[in-house]
Amino acid sequence: MKQIIHIALKDIKIEFSEKSTLIFFLLLPIVFTTIIGLGLKNSYGNDEPEDPRLVIVVVNQDDGRYGEQLLEFMEQSDTSRPVLRSKDEAKTLMQNESISSFLEIPTNFSQKILEGKKVQIEFTKYAESTTAVGLEQDLLSSIGKLNTVISIRAQGLETINKQPDFPKINQEGFLLEMEKITIDRLKNPPTKAISTQSELVQNQIPTGFEQSSPGQLVTWVLTTLLGGSEAFVYERNKGTLRRLLITPNRKAIIFSGKILGRLLMGIVQMILLIGFGAMVLNVYWGKDYLALAIMLFCFGLAGTALGIMLASFARTVRQASGLTILFSMVLAALGGAWWPLEITPKAYQTAVQILPSTWAMRGFNDVIIRGQNVQGIILEASVLLGFALLFFVVGIWRLKFE
Repeated sequence: MKQIIHIALKDIKIEFSEKSTLIFFLLLPIVFTTIIGLGLKNSYGNDEPEDPRLVIVVVNQDDGRYGEQLLEFMEQSDTSRPVLRSKDEAKTLMQNESISSFLEIPTNFSQKILEGKKVQIEFTKYAESTTAVGLEQDLLSSIGKLNTVISIRAQGLETINKQPDFPKINQEGFLLEMEKITIDRLKNPPTKAISTQSELVQNQIPTGFEQSSPGQLVTWVLTTLLGGSEAFVYERNKGTLRRLLITPNRKAIIFSGKILGRLLMGIVQMILLIGFGAMVLNVYWGKDYLALAIMLFCFGLAGTALGIMLASFARTVRQASGLTILFSMVLAALGGAWWPLEITPKAYQTAVQILPSTWAMRGFNDVIIRGQNVQGIILEASVLLGFALLFFVVGIWRLKFE
């Protein structure tokens, strides 16, 4: 085992003896991850804006507290958010079809409530708009809360009237305190329904850094892993491998050491890029680190094996270099590293299932976007191990040390 580690560390040291290696190993991946992530931000409608809720335009002509309280209840909604506009602005937006509805809180709305009068608020909408229907239902919920506050005030007023000796000076304070308690209870109800999305849902489309972070990781790590073909062909043509064969080390040890060295380089590069994505770009790389580690290892093994297979076909370093660039770029592009596969036709998504990069991106998206655990990435990891086995078998069968 010591000999395998020694060979692996020797190959890593040689690889990083040139400072230019760091440019392709870390600098360019970081630059491309950042630039492409910014370019893809909100490209496919999945990145959330600052406030993703639907806008409901409100014309508030009331200057009392109940108009403000209704707006406060509306602001607490998880579905919609109020945006104040003048009546002329609201009508213009409706005419231009920029909005499908707007709410008008009338003048003296609060005063009429305090006088015990019935008051109406007007909700103008396009009848055929499904968005307006949803906003109306959300609005009714907020109005229901306000009606509860008003009802509690009315009950408090009835209680006061039944007690002639109740100090008049304290009546309004008593009613305001009842309103305050009611509002606090409505803001923090004892039970609340929360809507969540099942981990089994597979239709989320990654955008921005959620796409560029794993995508550029796959692209550049493939370049590193497949680059093992260049190193192998170079040593074979220079006679280094032939000299290694006359040492006491068996061929299997030499071969294992070179595989380990390339795999370690890829894993270190992946860890650095994940760290950059998580700490600098705020990419959420999943909740199950074991699942992520398994994906990294399986992808690294498949890429290293592919590099060995390419080395068995290349006769010169130039050929190996060309194959490395060709396969790393083509596999990354076709496999969903440069754009989400979810936006491509179904036939295309089916066709690229034969590529290891497709399964790598699918597994990383399961971890990042869908929060999958080990059980959720077993299929992707198994397929990548299958690719690794296939590439190793072909590579070892064809590979020549001399």
